Amino acid sequence: MLFIVLAITSSEKFPTHYSFEDTKKIHGSVLCEHLRNIDYEIRNLKFVETLSDNDFISIITLFNACIEE
Repeated sequence: MLFIVLAITSSEKFPTHYSFEDTKKIHGSVLCEHLRNIDYEIRNLKFVETLSDNDFISIITLFNACIEE
């Protein structure tokens, strides 16, 4: 099963990075310009935390701005 994901980093360097505001377990910034496909089963991914509506909408808005240009 393939998923499309955005990478997360501990640095905040560019305007296309979104810093989480409402998460408790995840710290860092989403790289909205860093889109990747991954195989969920091969990577053995684990659920960590649900994003707040505020974080989700902000990330989607910034991602859309990145791909529209």
